[in-house]
Amino acid sequence: MNPLSVTCLLHLLLLLVVADAFSLFPKKTHVQINNDLGSGIDLTVHCKSKDDDLGERHLGYHNNFDFGFRPSIFQNTLFFCSFQWNGLFHRFDIYVQIRDSLLCPVIKETLRLYPPAPLVPRETIEDCTVAGFHVPSGTRLLVNLRKLQRDPNVWDKLPDFMPERFLSDRANIDMRGQDFELIPFGSGRRICPGITFSLRVLPLVLARLLHGFEWGTVGDKAIDMSESPGLTNHKATPLEVTLSPKLPSMISASIKMHTTYNQ
Repeated sequence: MNPLSVTCLLHLLLLLVVADAFSLFPKKTHVQINNDLGSGIDLTVHCKSKDDDLGERHLGYHNNFDFGFRPSIFQNTLFFCSFQWNGLFHRFDIYVQIRDSLLCPVIKETLRLYPPAPLVPRETIEDCTVAGFHVPSGTRLLVNLRKLQRDPNVWDKLPDFMPERFLSDRANIDMRGQDFELIPFGSGRRICPGITFSLRVLPLVLARLLHGFEWGTVGDKAIDMSESPGLTNHKATPLEVTLSPKLPSMISASIKMHTTYNQ
């Protein structure tokens, strides 16, 4: 191999390492399919994408099949599986990147517009000056997170619901109290202690609901997103939606998908 080829190869490897270190490549997604249909019922699974055919797998009761993949940087990854048991046949889109990659940005945008606690109480521990105002030590303050996270000097196209804003220039914004334009759980030593639990459970619950059901509204009417006053954020009107299972309950309950989300 000539020196020029070696140099090009080293530059390519360096580029791949840097890209992976800075999360330029999507995180790996893992899918697990379990046969929980009942004793004596075998499940035949055939999963594939545009480029990969994983072949047929025959799963006995309580057996499972799992696979992993790294989504394309071009946002066009699609994995689908067919299921057969007792003469029945169903096909299901396990992963649609353009649909599923918005999961974490949707959560960020929701918490930006509707923080769980819109007003966060704090008390100053020393004298300070904020925007020209003297604030003495021991002053009790209410931080208006709802106003802060809708600041037109920071966020554009308000008050639109735009998860896409977290896919480009704001993709690396964190919700753990380090980026003060988005602090739905607060910040500092008294940050919400349930933040880690919430950031783990929210994507899992939302993913299961979206993959398991087709959603709609009653009479195809827009959802009223008005809020009621209080210490925590509540809808002023009840949420009324319609939903129908995408697959029989036995199959939909047997499919688990886990993605390492960048939070």
